[in-house]
Amino acid sequence: MRSLWEREVVGSNPTSPTSYKEYYDLQNRGQFNLTATLYDKRGRKLAVGTNSYTKTHPLQGKFAVEAGKPGAIFLHAEIDALRKCKDWTAIRKIVIERYDVYGNPRLAKPCRVCQHAIEQIGIPIVEYTE
Repeated sequence: MRSLWEREVVGSNPTSPTSYKEYYDLQNRGQFNLTATLYDKRGRKLAVGTNSYTKTHPLQGKFAVEAGKPGAIFLHAEIDALRKCKDWTAIRKIVIERYDVYGNPRLAKPCRVCQHAIEQIGIPIVEYTE
C-alpha cells in the first residue's frame, strides 16, 4: 500500500518527485516560492512581497535585531510586503503562502523575526498555508 504522501503528492502528478530524497533535494535547492500579501479592511490588496536569498533591507535588519536574530538579514516576504506598503495603519490582514514547484501548498508560518514585525505593526489577522 502506498503511503499518504505517495498517494497525494507522487500519485497525483506525473511530474511530481518520485521519492522522499528527490523531494528533499527540491526543498533544499530553494524551489519553494514564498509570498506575503497585505490587505485592508475591505479586502483590497495593499502590497505583495516575496522572499529573496540575495537582497536585504534596513527594515529586515531592524526587526531581526529586535527579535534576537541579527543574522537573519536576507529579505523575508513579510518584511518585503511591509516595505512596499505606503500606509501601515491601513493593514488589516496578512496572508503568507508557500507552494512547491508542483503547486502544492507548504507550511508558511512566519518566523520569529517576521512574527515580531507583525506584532509591532499590529496586524490583527495572520493567515498562512499549512
